[in-house]
Parts: sequence; C-alpha cells; structure tokens
Amino acid sequence: MAILQRESQQIYIMKALAVYSIIAAHCKLPMMENYSGSLSVMLTATKYFGEIGVPVFLVLSGRLFDRNRRFPDFLRNKCKKIVLPWMCCSLLVWIYMFIQGDFYDLLRWLLGIGNVYWYMPVLCLYFVVFYVLHNVNLRGGVFIVSIIYHVVVYDLCAVNIVAAENCVILGNFLKHMPFFLMGLLINDFNLKGHIYRILNSHIAMVITCLVLIITAGYNHIKFGDINYDSPLFLVFSSAGIIMIAWISLKIQSNSGYIKNAFATIGKESYFIYLLHLPFAGILSNILSRNLVTAYMIAFYPLFIIIILHFAAGMMTWFCKKTGIWGLLSIFGLQKNCIEKAEGI
Repeated sequence: MAILQRESQQIYIMKALAVYSIIAAHCKLPMMENYSGSLSVMLTATKYFGEIGVPVFLVLSGRLFDRNRRFPDFLRNKCKKIVLPWMCCSLLVWIYMFIQGDFYDLLRWLLGIGNVYWYMPVLCLYFVVFYVLHNVNLRGGVFIVSIIYHVVVYDLCAVNIVAAENCVILGNFLKHMPFFLMGLLINDFNLKGHIYRILNSHIAMVITCLVLIITAGYNHIKFGDINYDSPLFLVFSSAGIIMIAWISLKIQSNSGYIKNAFATIGKESYFIYLLHLPFAGILSNILSRNLVTAYMIAFYPLFIIIILHFAAGMMTWFCKKTGIWGLLSIFGLQKNCIEKAEGI
C-alpha cells in the first residue's frame, strides 16, 4: 500500500479537521433554543460538524489499513501504536475524573463503554476482523450487508417504524462498519483517481453540499438534532467526509504556514483525541459563564488543540533531552514527525 507524500499530507490535514470535529462534539455547547439568528445557526452548524469526525477517522483507518504483515507482527504493531496509548491516556483521564468526583467503573471506562473512548474497541475489532477477512469478494458482501443493516434497521428505528430495542443487535461495530469499509474499498480497488475527480468537479461538490444541507435540515426540522442513529446519517456523514476531503485539498494547495500547521496537528491527532476530554470540560465551564463568549463556540476546539499541541511539543522536547523516546509511544506521538500517515 503505497502512500505518496502528497497524499500523506492531505490525510494528516483531514485528521486535523476530524479531531477538531470530535472535540466540537464533546464541548458543552450552550442550549441552542436559547439563541436565535446567526448565533443559533453557528451553534447548530458546529454541533452537526461534530458528528463527522469519527466517520472521517474510520474511512482513513480503512484506507491506511495494512494487512500484509504476519499476524504476530500485526498484533504487536497495533498494540504498540493504538492499544498502549489508548489504555495509558484513558487511565489518566479516569484518574482526573475520579479526582473531580466523577466515579466510573474502571474496566468499563478503559473498554470505552459509555464514554468518549467507545471508538477504540470498535476500531480494534475492525482491524482484527478485516485482517482475517482478507478477501475482496467476502469483504464486498459484508459491505453490502452492513449498508443494508445501517440504512434499513437504523433509519427505520429512527422514525419509529422498528422498535429501538431491535436495532442495537451488534451495536457500534455494525453501525459504523460502512465507513471503515469505504476506506478499505478505496484502497483495494485503487479509487483514489475517482475520488480526486469528484473533489475537482464543481458540479459534484455542489451536489455534495446540497445533500449535506438537505439531510441535516431534514433531521433538524423533524427531530431537532442529528446523531449516529438519525435517519440518513450515512448519507449525511458520507457527504461530510467528501467535504472534509475537499477542504483538505484546498488547504494543501496553500504553500504557506496554514498547510504545515494543519499537517502538524494531524500528526498529533491521536494524542489530542486521547487527552482532549478534561480540557474540553474545563474550557467549556470557564467560557460558558459569559454569554458573550458563546459567539466563540467555533473556537473552543481550537483552544484545546493549541493547548495539547504545546503539550506534545513539551513532551517531545523532554524526550529529546532525556532520550526516553518510549514516552512518546505511550501517548500516541511519533518520534519522527516526517513519518507517513498511519492507520489511526
């Protein structure tokens, strides 16, 4: 699986946008019904943008998934680069929450059950399952089945045609599988050229933007919200992924500081994702006390990213001075910032 330097940089930019989205989803937004006009639109757009980050990461993880290693090497690599940082950082966050007086079962917390780390066990399951199912035809069949499951079961459940208790059969694993499979299929069938043609087509991007607005508007008008269980979420998030890819392409065409800044944040995105929760809570509590700062809601995630970016820089500086480079891998950081994109 060859990742060219230009594509690797675009992937890092997409990761930066995706982690911004995830932090936006976890910041405590002011109640939207308390505001009107442009502020209400901004709050709604920020919240809905927050639903796109996880699908983007799943597609990228599928796109970058390397199944050509021996299984012991494959497991060792995933444990070192994904499981170890996940366990260490989630334990630190659990300790912080415990000190704050929020008591959660430690095992359930570490396994991502009912908290922001729910994405991690799902991703690890995808890696293991699709390493085993390393067959294009079989995977294509699973893709079709997962699409049917997502659209028919979840969408019918959302409009009360199917009882909710009948929807959560395989939970998040099947619910989000289409996104990971999209990335796998892009890789296996070498669809990059088709994707770039779509991103460079004005008509295609206008249609994508309209689909995004219509699906978001439908859910907002009918249900007042959009989330992973909403009708047409697969369509909404797919359009959102395309828009994120288009924005990243435009950022990449910038030859100045902006492109490098986004790429750097993308390289630190796993570290930022793992440790953003305490900062999201602290910053939201501070800024939400003043109604004027509600206009700054779109910048909340940016503040957190900047804080964690400097924390990553300080940690890298410390490891460079002491030679304890293993500390970086514990927190999901890279020793070599020029490394190509990895599948997380």
